[in-house]
Amino acid sequence: MKVDEVISLVKRWLANNHNWLMVLDNLEDPKLIKDYLPSNHQGHVLITTRSQSLKGYAAIVQLKKMSNETGILFLLKRANLIPIDSSNLDELKADNKIDDVLITDAQKIVQAMDGLPLALEQAGAYIQESACSLADYLKSYEDVRNTATILDNDGEDANDHKSVYATFKLNFDVVKEKSVAAAKLLEVCSFLDSELIPEEIFTSAGNFLGDELAKLQDNTYEFNNCLKLLLGYSLIERNTNNKSLSIHRLVQTVIRELLTEDNKKLLVDSLAKALYSLSLANTEDPKNWPTYQKLLPSVTSFFSFVKLYQSNTVETADLFHNFGRYCDKQALYTQSLDFYNLALFIKKLLFDKNHPSIARTINNIGLIHATQGELNIALDLFQQALDIYNFCLDQNRYYLASTFNNIGLVYDRRREFPQALFHLKKALAIYKQFFPDSVSDIALSFNNIGNIYQQQGNLEKALKLFQNSLKIKLLIFGENHQDLAGTLNNIGLVYEDLGQFNDSLGEYEKSLNIKQHIFGNNHPDIALTLENLARLHKKFDKKIKAINYYQQAIDIYQRFFLPNHPSIIYLLKQYSQLLIDLNRTDEAQPLLDRLASLKQSKQE
Repeated sequence: MKVDEVISLVKRWLANNHNWLMVLDNLEDPKLIKDYLPSNHQGHVLITTRSQSLKGYAAIVQLKKMSNETGILFLLKRANLIPIDSSNLDELKADNKIDDVLITDAQKIVQAMDGLPLALEQAGAYIQESACSLADYLKSYEDVRNTATILDNDGEDANDHKSVYATFKLNFDVVKEKSVAAAKLLEVCSFLDSELIPEEIFTSAGNFLGDELAKLQDNTYEFNNCLKLLLGYSLIERNTNNKSLSIHRLVQTVIRELLTEDNKKLLVDSLAKALYSLSLANTEDPKNWPTYQKLLPSVTSFFSFVKLYQSNTVETADLFHNFGRYCDKQALYTQSLDFYNLALFIKKLLFDKNHPSIARTINNIGLIHATQGELNIALDLFQQALDIYNFCLDQNRYYLASTFNNIGLVYDRRREFPQALFHLKKALAIYKQFFPDSVSDIALSFNNIGNIYQQQGNLEKALKLFQNSLKIKLLIFGENHQDLAGTLNNIGLVYEDLGQFNDSLGEYEKSLNIKQHIFGNNHPDIALTLENLARLHKKFDKKIKAINYYQQAIDIYQRFFLPNHPSIIYLLKQYSQLLIDLNRTDEAQPLLDRLASLKQSKQE
């Protein structure tokens, strides 16, 4: 089940139930609240955050720092100097479990850290693992704190940051003495997502991260020893269920501050190679999507560091090109464009302007704009890619054919059918002449050309091409591959035009089932088939069912496209007219008002 689908189900449950409690822990961006909560609910929400900008979102309760006695108890428990169930210092003294010297030294640490729980947690971990005295720890802490020069503190008390900085640095320094590999692992983690760092980065790609981390690759014993050390000093957490690590953002900040600018640049370049090595699987195959999904948060975090430290390597460019393709498949279009544009920027620095790798990224950027309904931009980008492929033709005929196909699809969307057929047939001719074994591409061309004939009313010719395409795809992919869904959908269109309701419904439903199996319930490809089902039911006077399909399709499109996207405007027109036909003008009026507003904004 996809993440968006899970969120949708959870929000629906929250909207229909009451007396529940949701905890949003360590929230950075208050705007995310609306993504996870229904607008109307009868539950309770507890938010923990360092952000100062929650006014208007929630009632704010400032978390006070620990009192002396609470802080002393917390520190001594974490350092394993008193029983974990201890709750009263006087009782501990009476039982001779602690003395005044210990209490005094602990109090000095609590006061030096101003009662900050995070700093006390780190201090307790250091004292327990190092078996040092409280007095020795306090001296080391004060020496480090006096030299702390931590950067931006997001509007918080600088003294708080210095306290946390000092405790983290002390722990990191000890780790570095005990294990260079553990310290290097922590340095890598400081450039990745704080909540989800896949262990595979170290266990499968450690050889790209320097000699020390290369020793951890395929060596479970050494890897676990490193993690044991870091866990002991409370510098990371480990999730054994999904084999991932997490690290506090302040730890990341401290670790990065301890690196020289040159070392940061070297680490970013090396990490790009490691991440790229993990993202070589075909993004078109849904079997590989879990790997990409697990890496995506860390690649997203890494994105800003690549730009900051100008990691302009081939591996970096290919890494973000691959994740651009993956995000496109998941309908994460904004993120896809960000990744593609960074890849293109780097490629233009590395290669000649007519390098085919540049053309491939330009072509894929064009696909995103085409999906978003920005057809003129897409056509211009496809033409740029085409010019490059023609410049270096011999090695790039396959990509030339693919670009002809994409240009044909844009002309199809613009309903310029002669131009569409011209480019689609050129693509097919190249496939047949130079790539006769690439039957999947030939099948795709049959499908796209058939779509033109179907819109021109040449249904017999269209159906034959669709059936030939389907036959090839079934032989190659079997019955549940995403490439089948589009052709089944198109066969449904022909049957619809022929007035064969049941045959059309059967093809649409088969297409929808495949898409839902691959994408879940929230993806633009699913909305396209829902749109066809709505139109089919409306055409054959099954209007109540059509309403449900229209609502689902519009809801999905609105999640992924801009408000003025052609598909949204088209559906709003069709849906509002259906409501008017059913004498439900009160429901239709808001849709008509919205259409009028979109028309006015377009004119302006």
